[in-house]
Amino acid sequence: MKSLRHANGALSLDSIEARPIFEGDTLRGLRQEKSNRAKDLIEDLMIAANGVTARFLSSRSLPSIRRVVRTPDRWDRIVEIAAQYDFTLPEVPDSEALEEFLTSRRPPIRFDSPICLSL
Repeated sequence: MKSLRHANGALSLDSIEARPIFEGDTLRGLRQEKSNRAKDLIEDLMIAANGVTARFLSSRSLPSIRRVVRTPDRWDRIVEIAAQYDFTLPEVPDSEALEEFLTSRRPPIRFDSPICLSL
């Protein structure tokens, strides 16, 4: 399912989900919520269900509210930024090339610094 999503233009954009750590009623810190195969599978199934529902409603000309992801208006600027990192993007928007660039630039995420662990 994930391969099909990426073939249709999905990007790997990870977000950090933090779980609060409490002592009684006092917030003592944050801990990074770790991803696992079960969570990834649930995410993929939810996205697949959304796609099936959208296609079903559309095939019957029924109204629906959807998020439309458009081609970036400032693709030329994204190409310039990639070039600053010695990465060449094509002149026309290409989600696979953008995915490759974003993946190559992804910094390691650390949630174990004292600033993040204690408040």
